[in-house]
Amino acid sequence: MQSPGQFYFFTIGICLAAMSKNRMTKYNVVIETPRNSREKYTYDEESKGFFLKKLLPAGMCFPYDFGFIPGTKGEDGDPVDALIISEFGTFPGCRIECRLIGALLAEQAEKNQTIRNDRFFFVPCISMVYKHIKSTRDLPKSFMKELLFFFINYNEEKGKEFRVLDVVSRERAKNILKEKSVFSCRSLTTPVIVDRTVSSKYISLPTTCEGLRLGK
Repeated sequence: MQSPGQFYFFTIGICLAAMSKNRMTKYNVVIETPRNSREKYTYDEESKGFFLKKLLPAGMCFPYDFGFIPGTKGEDGDPVDALIISEFGTFPGCRIECRLIGALLAEQAEKNQTIRNDRFFFVPCISMVYKHIKSTRDLPKSFMKELLFFFINYNEEKGKEFRVLDVVSRERAKNILKEKSVFSCRSLTTPVIVDRTVSSKYISLPTTCEGLRLGK
């Protein structure tokens, strides 16, 4: 039989374990290009400044805030891309404390070279409108279709092909992000581990604009 003291510490241990399990990791994300902007901004590591890189075609703009995660490195040599879903405006260089909710795994092809170019999805910790979004499962199907349509058209305009691999959950995205730290960069030969628990919601993810229009 447990003594009152043993039972007390056992109960506290369970509570602490539950708190640790439910605690969400926070990330400081740097904004490069604000949502609704036709202008594409990019951060230059050497000068520690932001530069206007290009203009999107008339009628096209960034649907959400785009930025990067400091301390990470993708296959293209740049910090890992971040997409921030929020209800408020930001600016280039703005740092936001965010929650990771998942990721879009994708390949980007140009000429004879193909690289992984994943996009990680975040929600600001102070967001009120999107505070209920904990994972990509909570996003409507229309959200992902519209986002894929943007990425495909954006890359086509640059002469690149954008191929969707999968949409993964928060935990899987978190593990991939750890692998993309500056201390351990994913190689081209590393196999992709697919998380079907999320992608089943987005059955037959379209990899072309034609597929999007047909709703495939």
